[in-house]
Amino acid sequence: MRLKVFSDPPVLMKTGETPADRLRRCLHLQGTDGERYVEGRGVPASVASSAGVLFDPDLAGRPAVVSLLCDCDGTMLALHGRYLHASSRQEKMCTFGGAGGAFCIGGWRRDRIILVEGLFDALSLAVCGYPSVATVGRWAPWLPEACAGREVWIAFDAGRAGDASASFFQTRLHKSQSRRLRPPTRCQDWNSALVKLGRERVAQWVGGKGRGGEGMTEVYVSTDVEVDGPIPGPHSMLSFGCAAYLRDRTLLGTFSANLEPLPGASGHPATMAWWEEHPEAWLACHQDRRPPGEVMAHFVRWLEKLPGKPVFVGYPAAFDFMFVYWYLMRFVGESPFSFSALDIKTMAMVLLKKEYRKSTKGNFPKRWVPELRHTHQALDDALEQGEIFCNMMAEIRGTG
Repeated sequence: MRLKVFSDPPVLMKTGETPADRLRRCLHLQGTDGERYVEGRGVPASVASSAGVLFDPDLAGRPAVVSLLCDCDGTMLALHGRYLHASSRQEKMCTFGGAGGAFCIGGWRRDRIILVEGLFDALSLAVCGYPSVATVGRWAPWLPEACAGREVWIAFDAGRAGDASASFFQTRLHKSQSRRLRPPTRCQDWNSALVKLGRERVAQWVGGKGRGGEGMTEVYVSTDVEVDGPIPGPHSMLSFGCAAYLRDRTLLGTFSANLEPLPGASGHPATMAWWEEHPEAWLACHQDRRPPGEVMAHFVRWLEKLPGKPVFVGYPAAFDFMFVYWYLMRFVGESPFSFSALDIKTMAMVLLKKEYRKSTKGNFPKRWVPELRHTHQALDDALEQGEIFCNMMAEIRGTG
């Protein structure tokens, strides 16, 4: 793979100014449209100003926020501008000066270097407490020596183009220990991640990469459903609840909702007979019911904000996942869980060394089972199930 080659002009077109000439015409961000622009992208103006970002009200005819592109010694090579506004036919950026520069926020002074693509990727990671170096899509021939002997995280954009660029850099940074660091799930780049997820979530994601290697940090979403029949479609999911956990048992948050029944669906006689024996639970799952499409869209947004790849956890997973997956595909058209789920009963079979059908909750050791009542209310049961799962995981890891 070859990286796209930019032919940056040595001087600003039309005016003939060098980067140093133009720099003298730039303004501090405070009180300018540039300040409002960076803060509109989730970056405090104080962070951008500390990183050396300035405002140019007329960079080749349009206002832009600008930054220096330097070598690893801090020598200015070029000036890079990001326009505040750009139509479909206009360039979003303007770069001129010498080749081989990068935008750095404290990155060269660290044993670990994080390489990102754009100016706002670097600013977004700075907001989250991580220094980085933005290549602005360009290769600098001095990079291999500057990165030699260091750990390098190549944190380019998500997608094929970002992966291809990362591969280009990895093959050339042969004197470094490099790894690919992708933005959080369902985020194209680090600025969209900051805006969508917030500083704390993005910081957790980057920190998780450092502890967990190249694979995505997993978030285990213990899920319980309440339904009125054996399969979705002819019958409805009345309610579902989820509890999201990290591997260390940290409870990140919960989600629950009651749903309106599917049009044309009806309760199965056997299931309805069971509900007659649990009137309190039946009443609970009929409070504040909402349209399925609204609920599932909200559920996907909740999953997207988790600091890692969601893993569906159920008991038995085949039943609960069947309903949740069907509803996701029917009303949203996608599943953040993909099409797989983790089954607690299968885990128990392995840990207990019993046959599958004997690996039931009644045979679970007391150390796994929390002192929570099984209420047949979705969120209560998801929390109980989640604690069981976390206790089993701790035993597998030898930390129980």
